[in-house]
Amino acid sequence: MLSSLREALTPRTSPGTGRLIIALLLIEIIQRTFIFWLSRDFLRTMAQFCGKWELTSSDANFEEYMKVVGVTEDMRKLALSALTTGSKLVQQISRDGTKWTVGVITKEGEKADVFEEGKPTEVSTLDGRKVTAVYTLEGDQLVEIQKGNGFESRNVRKVNGETLTMTLTANNSVTCARTYKKV
Repeated sequence: MLSSLREALTPRTSPGTGRLIIALLLIEIIQRTFIFWLSRDFLRTMAQFCGKWELTSSDANFEEYMKVVGVTEDMRKLALSALTTGSKLVQQISRDGTKWTVGVITKEGEKADVFEEGKPTEVSTLDGRKVTAVYTLEGDQLVEIQKGNGFESRNVRKVNGETLTMTLTANNSVTCARTYKKV
């Protein structure tokens, strides 16, 4: 880089050429610095989601949310006992390169889905229905769009310190908030 500056300062052509080259080099340095800081913040945002999160609260709309996304009555009854705060439900999130793994750990077992950010992935819900999910990072939120038979759900995860809040919105009508603590 110093040799480039020396060459730029050596007057071989018109007097303004050296200044132009210096200006271009400075622009390049500024761009690389800006990209470094952006990527650093992006990596920090991704890292904040990784880990195990235990469910600490779920609002009263959880059952209504399940109805809208097509969970049968029998499965809703099971879910209300297995997926609530007393059940020790844990959500586990990890990242390896461009692939994410989002899993659920309950007393009955574990289930995990692997996806690449921004790409539609076919997954099975906890009650066995096939849906398509797309995960993206939007600012400081991990957003999952899930589409199934007759519904679309926007599931937004946001971390604040040791708390993860997941807001589930089905068909733009029913919203349920669930809160997790890092374990």
